[in-house]
Amino acid sequence: MITTVDVETSTKNKGNPFTKGNLLVNVGLRSNQTTTIKYYDDKDFKKHVQEQLNKSSMLIGFNIKFDLHWLRNGNFDFSHCRIWDCQLAHFILTGQREPYPSLNSVANHYGLGSKLDVVSEQYWDKGIDTQNIPREVLSDYLEQDLLLTERVYLKQVEDFAQNHPPETLTLFKLQCLDLLVLQEMEYNGMWFDVEESEMLAEQEERAINQIEAKLNETTEVPINWGSRDHLSCYLYGGSIIIKERLPVGVYKTGAKIGQQRY
Repeated sequence: MITTVDVETSTKNKGNPFTKGNLLVNVGLRSNQTTTIKYYDDKDFKKHVQEQLNKSSMLIGFNIKFDLHWLRNGNFDFSHCRIWDCQLAHFILTGQREPYPSLNSVANHYGLGSKLDVVSEQYWDKGIDTQNIPREVLSDYLEQDLLLTERVYLKQVEDFAQNHPPETLTLFKLQCLDLLVLQEMEYNGMWFDVEESEMLAEQEERAINQIEAKLNETTEVPINWGSRDHLSCYLYGGSIIIKERLPVGVYKTGAKIGQQRY
């Protein structure tokens, strides 16, 4: 079963799935021309969403890595599913001219209409976060997004088949597999020892200072070892111009009267 998926979240740091305090508000799933929307506080939220994912062989989404991160945050398993990212597909189908298109722009590209503006204009733009938007309003917004994404997917399947050689679709599918790997990498992250790195940085700074001190013993001219011009003169010869600020008296008139002139 092919399922279109989209999530709505709270908006801190643009809904970043790794920002503390952000919330998965609901999950929308559309398959077999039927849309289901479940909220985080529904009693059957996790059970129903996971059951739908279990039935799915491929997930369709727009910038789907964002949605997959949030599904992982909700402890949902989609590891058995292939994916189709409509945003990535549009990038490939248009000759890589638009790296990060919006759902609206891609839908308009195919003459499919547009998203509903009400959530953005009447709630987000006024500082009302997603979890506080009336459910009927948010559900209509999400349902339209799911419908548009599904229609874009069907158009893209036709586009690949009619306007591009078969290997283009093959390469796109490989990129979707790569996207799953990237999602896994981003979600797991990488351990980074801040204290150890700061200690090593201090050691390197001391070593650099010692090297510069030895270099300074080789010349009477003050050299900025971080300057390519200075280093070139030191190695190959040339002139280094040093600007100095020297006192030449005091101001005798004006607003600076009595102050040092240089």
